[in-house]
Amino acid sequence: MVFLERNGAETTERSKLFTFILIMITTTKLYYRLSRMPMMAATSVRYFACDGAAGGTPEMIRQMEQKLKVAFDPTSCKIVDPVGDMNSIVIKIVSPKFQGMLPIARHRAINDLLKEEFKLIHAVQIEAKTPPVVPK
Repeated sequence: MVFLERNGAETTERSKLFTFILIMITTTKLYYRLSRMPMMAATSVRYFACDGAAGGTPEMIRQMEQKLKVAFDPTSCKIVDPVGDMNSIVIKIVSPKFQGMLPIARHRAINDLLKEEFKLIHAVQIEAKTPPVVPK
């Protein structure tokens, strides 16, 4: 089989195959290089998304703990700011009042209770458990 190039010159199937293979190798090398490029750290991306201006305060954390203690009478209640910028928090609470509730219902109850505080926080992780579930 014979092919015509743009300039009108004839090429064979072999040269077309060679060109195709060359393109595939080049594309594969480029993909390999791009896939090996170092990515930005998650914390770097996070600061672009949330500049820290709207974070909470340590006083707000104490108020949230107090609200949780009054509403759920927990055996254990802890709110942690793992990054230290008050834009993300982890709520760990163990309460017998969660007995019989699905995890989603527990989360909704906490979200409803703390909805005003959550407006100032970028990310919230909730670990709501019942006393028998907690490992000893």
